[in-house]
Amino acid sequence: AFYVTAQLYAQMNNLEKAIEAIKKAETFAPNWSETTVNAGKILLQSGDPKAAEVKFKESITESPDLVKGYANLGALYLSQGKYEDAKK
Repeated sequence: AFYVTAQLYAQMNNLEKAIEAIKKAETFAPNWSETTVNAGKILLQSGDPKAAEVKFKESITESPDLVKGYANLGALYLSQGKYEDAKK
């Protein structure tokens, strides 16, 4: 429930509530990579690219087969002009 709530708050651009909800979702599902990726996306949307990078990397560690972690990390690197990092 918190995962979906976080997504809804993020879509409404209520990022404070989105961050609160995603933290609760991570508490209930600490190693669920979808939640970790979503946390990264919300943190990025809230203007914290360093924290988002950490979450994307965590999701890759949790689930190396989940493409979303790589895709979001690569997109972050591209947006920062880190083209060599994005290739990895």
